[in-house]
Amino acid sequence: MRASAGLGNADACVLFPFGWDERIVRRMTTITPQPTLHTPRLTVRPYVLTDAPELQRLAGAWEIADTTKRIPHPYPDGAADIWIAMQSDAWETQTAASFAIVDRANNQYMGGIGLSIVSATVSAELGYWLGVPYWGRGYCTEAARAILSFAFDALKLHRVAANYLTRNPASGRVMEKLGMQFEGVQRDGSLKWGKFEDIAVCAILEAEWTQLSNDLPPDPGTFAFTEEEVAAALAQSMSAHEAAALAKDICDGADASTAPSGDLLRR
Repeated sequence: MRASAGLGNADACVLFPFGWDERIVRRMTTITPQPTLHTPRLTVRPYVLTDAPELQRLAGAWEIADTTKRIPHPYPDGAADIWIAMQSDAWETQTAASFAIVDRANNQYMGGIGLSIVSATVSAELGYWLGVPYWGRGYCTEAARAILSFAFDALKLHRVAANYLTRNPASGRVMEKLGMQFEGVQRDGSLKWGKFEDIAVCAILEAEWTQLSNDLPPDPGTFAFTEEEVAAALAQSMSAHEAAALAKDICDGADASTAPSGDLLRR
């Protein structure tokens, strides 16, 4: 079962520029520098150079390269440092927004997620990958919900798409949980290691995301969930004791900028 990567996603490890226009840059003037996002279990933040060793180690696993477009195997020495150094310029020109996925409890780097921004259509492609030791715990879904909220609420994008190899349906289930709709299959849309493979395409529109958000409990601008509710959500991926302790830390320190939103607690 390989829910660790959406194919668009060396894209959280190799996001390439698509160009920009004034509409996107104008939208971004109120959210510079690139923000850090918080969920109940994760910190989703801009990359720093000290992430490079773990990025290379985790992304260098064959299982990651096998289900992403551009992540190489083996992962070359020095490539992570070069890629991380490029990301500040990508953010400045609004061609990409790349984030490290970090465990909120211990600050452990776990993977990457990002948006390749297509300014001409006010849209983006979502990409993500997660290190093999962290598969099967719902981290990709949790991080991706934060990114979609950021894409529509902050960047004011109209559409966010994502894709995956059809032989990796677990990644498609992640996209389904995000509210993305299946749009079709690109036959032989990917050439990986000398073999053509089919790609499934999913997407969600701004209006659809807004409707999903409206179905959730209202957020008064402060922490909108009780400690017990947060603990119940966390307990799906850790022991009840660990969930209770982390929920207390989150709720004790929560404010309007760091509190988990309803879409992140939704399962």
